[in-house]
Amino acid sequence: GSYDERVRLFDLRMITGVPLAESNRLEDGAYHLAWHPVWPDVLCVAAMRSGFPILNVASGDRFEELGSYAANAPEGSHGSLGYGISWCPVGRQ
Repeated sequence: GSYDERVRLFDLRMITGVPLAESNRLEDGAYHLAWHPVWPDVLCVAAMRSGFPILNVASGDRFEELGSYAANAPEGSHGSLGYGISWCPVGRQ
């Protein structure tokens, strides 16, 4: 995660520090990330006041936003700030 409102994907085997992919600004800090358990190119971000955007990295060097949960809700109306996220595997709901 980050406090500069972006998600970046790095290859830790390369010491250049250049990200493989980068998101657009999320309008708040990316506090927690969770990769989807079945779709390897999809992750969800707990983005504090911006809700929970779902991103896809399969489109090259940019993350594509597939959707978002509670992004347009007034602050606090979706329960609290988005500080954590996890996926529920199918069949365990």
